[in-house]
Parts: sequence; C-alpha cells; structure tokens
Amino acid sequence: MKYIKMAIRNISREKKRSFLPAAAIAFGLFIVTLVSMLSFGVVESMSKNITKMLDGHIIISGEQKLESGKIISNMADKDEILKIINESGIPVTKINKRSEVRVELIFSDNNSMSSFSGMNWEIEDEVKKGFNFVEGGLENINEKDAILITDKMAEELDVKLGDYVIGKLNSVTGQTNVADFKVVGILKSSSFFASNTGYANISYLNSLLSLKADDFQSIILTVDDIEKVDKYGETLYSLLKDEFQLKDKDAEGTKPRMMSLAFSTKEPEWFGDRYTLTTITEMTSFTDIFLQVIDAISLVVLGILFLVIIVGIANTFRMIMYDRVKEIGSMRAMGMQKSGVRTIFLFEGMFLALFGSISGVILAGIVAFGLTFINFGTESFIALLLNNGHLLFIPSFLIILRNVAAVTILTVLVVLFPANKAAKLDPAKAIASMY
Repeated sequence: MKYIKMAIRNISREKKRSFLPAAAIAFGLFIVTLVSMLSFGVVESMSKNITKMLDGHIIISGEQKLESGKIISNMADKDEILKIINESGIPVTKINKRSEVRVELIFSDNNSMSSFSGMNWEIEDEVKKGFNFVEGGLENINEKDAILITDKMAEELDVKLGDYVIGKLNSVTGQTNVADFKVVGILKSSSFFASNTGYANISYLNSLLSLKADDFQSIILTVDDIEKVDKYGETLYSLLKDEFQLKDKDAEGTKPRMMSLAFSTKEPEWFGDRYTLTTITEMTSFTDIFLQVIDAISLVVLGILFLVIIVGIANTFRMIMYDRVKEIGSMRAMGMQKSGVRTIFLFEGMFLALFGSISGVILAGIVAFGLTFINFGTESFIALLLNNGHLLFIPSFLIILRNVAAVTILTVLVVLFPANKAAKLDPAKAIASMY
C-alpha cells in the first residue's frame, strides 16, 4: 500500500512530465474507442434499417422453372407453406405477403424502369412509418390503381401528384400487360427507398402478373426476438426442406452479394417449384466481416500510436530516474529493497496508463454523445448507416476493457527497463550524485 501512495505522490508532484505520456495514451484510446463504438453503431443501424425496409426478419420466396427453361416468380405451395409456419412453433408476430415486379412507367414521351412491390397496406405498418413524403400521403393509398413513386422517378417522368401513368410489365407467364396507375404519393429518395423503387396495391399488381388477388410471391415473417432469428430460420428451413425443394444455403444467390462475388459457385440443376429462405442476419452477415476488419484496423492504429508513445514513455521514465538518483539512493540507504524501488516505478507506469486510457475512453464517450445530435438527414447515400439520420455509437465494454488492459500491460513492460535500472543503483554512489 505504501508503494502505491508513493507512486501517486510522485506522479502528482511531476504533473507536467506525467501529463505528456498520459495525454498520448488518452489520444490513442480516444481514437480507437470512438471508431469501435461507431462501427458497432453502423452495424446496428444497418440491421434495423433493413428490417424496417422489409418489415420482417425471415423471407421466403418462390420460383418455378418451366419446361422451356424460363424461371418465373411463383409461390405455388403457399397454403402448405403457411400451414408449416403456423405449426412450426416459431413465435411469429406478423406475416407479410408481397409480389415484386419490374415495371416500365410511361408518361407522355418519358419513361422509367422501376422495381415495384405489391403491398397489403392494411398490415404494412412499419413500412408506412418509414415513408418520407415530398408530396401526397397515405390518404388515397387504398385506391385500386394507387402507386407511390420517388421524387427521382417523378422527375424522370415529369409527373405530378394525381397524374396517371402507364405501366408496362410482364406477367409470370411472360405475357406483356399494360395498365394505368395513379400517382398518390411522391417519396423522397434515400437509401431505404432506392430512387427506382415504387409501391402498389398487391391485389391490383397481382391481376397484372396473372396471379389471383390473394396470391403473393414472397412471405416475410416477423419474429418476437431478433437475437433468435438464425435459430428460427434453421428450424423453418429444415421443416420446409422435408416437404419442398429449397435452394441450398451454400448455393450462389443465398449468400450476401459481396460474398457471392468473391466465392462464386455453380448452381446445381433444378426443375419445378423451388423456394428460397433467407434471414435478416444472412442478408447483413457481411457486417461481421466489417466489424472484424474495423477491429483489426483499430488494433493496428493503436499499435502504431503506441510505438510512438513507447518512445515518449521510455524517455520520460529515464529522465525521472536520473532526477531521482539521490532520492533513490536515500531510500535504499534507509533499507528499501531493490524490489521496492522497481515496484514504485511500475505502479507509476500503471497509473499513468490507466489514467490516460480511462480519460481517452471518457472523452470518446463525450464526443460520441455530442455527435449523435448532428442530423445528417435520410436523403444521402449513407442514410442506411444512420439511425433516423443520426450517428449511432454502441460501446463494446469487452473491447474497451481489452484495449485498456493491453495499453496498461505494454506501458508497464516499457517502464520495466528504467525501473530495473533504478533498482540496481548503488546507494552510496547515488547519494554522492555520481549518476
């Protein structure tokens, strides 16, 4: 205990000399901690935003390969699949049913190719909450031919609210159908709602796709606990695989796009009806790689910064040793053992590292808190990485503790050399100031 008190006293009486290494350590931990919190926040924001966009956690889509080799989007066994879902025991809180199609919109001499989602507006609550309207709203969304388009699409077509546009699309059987659509809402383009994405009533869209009014091409399930999505997905995948042909999890197309491009595999031949099951965690699995890369970069940055800091710490404690030569000699002459002198120096290094590290972490928390008040908007390409237009910082206490421990241990090791040298001073020579 006395060594701890002496170490604290020595640090406090040499404030200027102690401040520099502590400040350097604080800066290193500040940068690394801030980046770490931001990376976890980005991943959390992406997961929430994609979940909000899909309004669900597990997506089941169907397709059919015709004898001609053409593949159409079709969920032929929808009733059986819904029955399996209901009997699976998976706590599903909501089931959304959607149809998707590419539509060429035509107005006067202008045209625009767009992806349209057929929506059941009575149950698509989360999606509706995410809409950012430039004009119009949800008042007329239940009209049969109502559509929502983005401001980019409206600009390309030169249409205004209430205008009728012609939609040209191919049905699931390959037939080209043409229909009128009424623009009842114009959305602000953002990363959530891509500039070429529109929305229509599913029953009307189905009629143009040669599907029944209550048909759909994909099922989106919302579960009670997102942390258990993978478990629920595996359970449902096994149950469906026993009854239907499912796209293999390792086949190209079920992996995230980035991974598919890096590790392309040849898809096995298949015929008839086939289904694909994807979970929200699979869609965002590349974020795990992102976190690992950020963590590795943070460690490298911390290592580089600490190499610079090491030189400063080593020089600081070498100077401290020379300044305390007489003091060390006196303590040794009064009976202090070599280990005692060494321990005092090591405690000083440890307290400097802890003070600097904790200060850096606290500063990172303060800066992160301040940055959360900046509104970057939801219109830019980075909106998918934001939490309602704001940066999100999530601390990982395990990583923070690891970094603080690593810096403290390395600092103590650096101080060990001057500490040993101080411990080996000859008391008589030290008192005589021969050093």
